Amino acid sequence: IEDVARSNGLRLDHGKNKLTSFSLKGTRAALDGVAECTRVAGGSSGGNDAVAGSGSGGESGGGNEAELAEALRLNEAAVQKYDAGDYSGAEPLFRRVVEIHELTFGAEHLNTARSLNNLALILKLKGSYEDAERLYLRALAILETALGPDHIDTAQGLTNLAGLLLAKGNYEKATSLYRRALSIRERALG
Repeated sequence: IEDVARSNGLRLDHGKNKLTSFSLKGTRAALDGVAECTRVAGGSSGGNDAVAGSGSGGESGGGNEAELAEALRLNEAAVQKYDAGDYSGAEPLFRRVVEIHELTFGAEHLNTARSLNNLALILKLKGSYEDAERLYLRALAILETALGPDHIDTAQGLTNLAGLLLAKGNYEKATSLYRRALSIRERALG
């Protein structure tokens, strides 16, 4: 597991039994890959939650190291393409990560929700609003079921969907979702 982690800009902190990033280049990939690497190592994500990288909680679907390493590699490559503005190049990579997460962890797992969110972002940026909305809604449903309607990650899922609705011109619904997300954040963070 340490080789998989190291190749993705992570290191296993044995004293705290969690993965941490040790390079700026790998930080985004680290967020996206913490849960997978940690699960292979037999631990939990250590609370490294951000929506693009919310991979905490739940059991593994029995995936193997090779599948998880492939998902990490593909995700990092997709993020690099995203950073370069190559959304068409990122899309098939994120689609494959979703497939791997669905097969490895299950369709209703938090890792799958994170992957769906990443793919939805790319589709939104490419103007495929209906497909993006379907994926954002699916990711949000997983977050609400797994974490509850008042979790900070659920708030981020609401914000992501609201941003899409705003882009579509559905200002009333977007405003409602933004307000709900803000309320959750205020309660959670004070």
